[in-house]
Amino acid sequence: GILETVDKPVLIHYGSYETAFLKQMCECYGVPSEVAAAAKAVQSSLNLLSAIFARIYFPPYSNRLKDIARWLGFKWLTQDASGLHSILWREQWDLTRAPLLKENLINYNLEDCAALKLVACLVSQICQQGSDPLSEAAERLDLVVADTLDCRVTLWPRFASSIESFEAINKAAHW
Repeated sequence: GILETVDKPVLIHYGSYETAFLKQMCECYGVPSEVAAAAKAVQSSLNLLSAIFARIYFPPYSNRLKDIARWLGFKWLTQDASGLHSILWREQWDLTRAPLLKENLINYNLEDCAALKLVACLVSQICQQGSDPLSEAAERLDLVVADTLDCRVTLWPRFASSIESFEAINKAAHW
């Protein structure tokens, strides 16, 4: 019902869990009518991780939502909040119906949505400013557009080998 009030809704998610969940929901409860906003939103859903992967490199050593969002300054109320904890909370809530567990789940999901929004806004800003590497936003973000780098400049010395295959391997590894 909520999606019906949104013009051209798009579900933005991070990773494959949501896609698998939506597929499972369709199997359990049936596929929404093709004209329903829910069906259109599912069909046009965007996995933000797929848009980031191998295109944008953030300072954290992983592309995990929590790592990138924490790097951006986002804080979860529960310090050790994780997908695994949410599964445990859900399992315990299914057994006990304890209000605190339900509250933990809702807060965790709300915070994950807020973190996703923060990362999505940054990715959007990077995409908009990426075409102009000299822009103010690019400087503020310390954004480097790889296409603008001089590929001839390298920290690695020229590799030479009497075995031709080694040179080909080194050339590939250079990139």
